[in-house]
Amino acid sequence: MGAIRQWAFSLCVVMVACGMMSMLLPKTNLDKMFRMAVSVFFMCCLLSPFVLQSPQLRIEVQQMSQQEIQHRAQRLTAVADVQSEQAFKNELEKIVGQNLAGKGINYTDITIHITTKGQNGEAVPVVDIELDREHEPEHQSIRRQLMSELGLEVRLGYG
Repeated sequence: MGAIRQWAFSLCVVMVACGMMSMLLPKTNLDKMFRMAVSVFFMCCLLSPFVLQSPQLRIEVQQMSQQEIQHRAQRLTAVADVQSEQAFKNELEKIVGQNLAGKGINYTDITIHITTKGQNGEAVPVVDIELDREHEPEHQSIRRQLMSELGLEVRLGYG
């Protein structure tokens, strides 16, 4: 019974709103188009209970054991760790590449290795950089400079 009252109330509101809009609309060529649009809208509101089926609300709660919940949480944590590590590597590669380019040093490859140390799993990045052979005489100065600027362990190779 409440659904019928709600439907009747919405029809009354639509009629009043459409009537007020038609009074406010100036008499122009759009008047006929507006009346037709209002008529179609009103007809849709009138027929809506018959055309549309009321949705059935079903909520099914899946029962999971505590062990399964923990397993899913561990999998999710592992995926998040891998994604954050990859994002960190990509950003670090970009920073190192920009640093080398700013110094005019040509490189062919930058590889980031991350190892964990200690009981708390502290991540320690090591940067492997493959430079052009032309920079081999400056090996020690480039390595010292990069290590001091980046604060990371840097290993240089030449290709």
